[in-house]
Amino acid sequence: MKIIHVGSHAGVPGILAKYQRETHDVELVYRDLDDPGGTCGYYGYAGYKSPIDPLVQRVRLWRHSRTADRTGGGNSATVQRGRQVANHRYHKEIRNRCKGCKGIIHVHGAYTLLPMIRKVAPDAGIVIHYHGTDRRTGKQEYLKQYEEYADYVLVSTPDLLRKDDHAEWVRNPIDLEHFGKRNKPKEADTAPCIAWLPSDTEEAARRELDRSRPDLKLHYHNRLKDPIPYRDMPQMLSRYGYYLDVKGLDGALDMIASSMIGLQAQAVGRPTLLNGRIVCDQHVLHDGGVVAKRLDEIYSTVRQNA
Repeated sequence: MKIIHVGSHAGVPGILAKYQRETHDVELVYRDLDDPGGTCGYYGYAGYKSPIDPLVQRVRLWRHSRTADRTGGGNSATVQRGRQVANHRYHKEIRNRCKGCKGIIHVHGAYTLLPMIRKVAPDAGIVIHYHGTDRRTGKQEYLKQYEEYADYVLVSTPDLLRKDDHAEWVRNPIDLEHFGKRNKPKEADTAPCIAWLPSDTEEAARRELDRSRPDLKLHYHNRLKDPIPYRDMPQMLSRYGYYLDVKGLDGALDMIASSMIGLQAQAVGRPTLLNGRIVCDQHVLHDGGVVAKRLDEIYSTVRQNA
């Protein structure tokens, strides 16, 4: 069966492709800029690159730093036009790759693309997969309008489920083989916090660590400014004794599910500090092969009902 993954969140499409390509013809269409750690590239898939990518990255960094110099910033007419051009070219790539597909098109987060994808691939089974803020902050009435173009709705963490929801929670996949090497920590009294969103500040991380384990040191890392290659993540996480999960810093989210990096840290044997709790073994439920099998069942259901 043909499977096309559109978009990339936390490298999930690349991890899934590792297992799915054993029995399916799998393609990935994603913006290279959206996979800064090179997860999908690690599994052999190249992302779409645009000449405007350096400008887009500059805007992201500008938005992340609320104290940055705003002169000629992210809302200037030049930047806005550049983003429009970049999006137009990327969407054209998606249209060309999805056109006429009769298999499964698995869209990660980009729900606004669903009408376009349905138009160019009317016979495909379309799955929309939310990974966080795309559904957490979006208005439900607004999202449902787009979800009408999809055949199945998935979420990556249970907090994204809504009352009387038709979505299904499918766990984030972890490559337990890649994260299977366990070494003794060189800095056992330190917990790294790898941040991405503007709200995940170093100050918030320090407050959370003081609440959870005040005896530990903090190593704060902004992966938007300085991406960590996916291939090096096992070694990096093994260096420290713990991992401070960004999910729910300052109690912003009452999370019970670890982030992707939190699960990866657990896989290399490092306890994760999550909302004042110590989590050690959630990763065993996120085996990428098991997740891929569940998706196979979902894909079969979608094709049967198409």
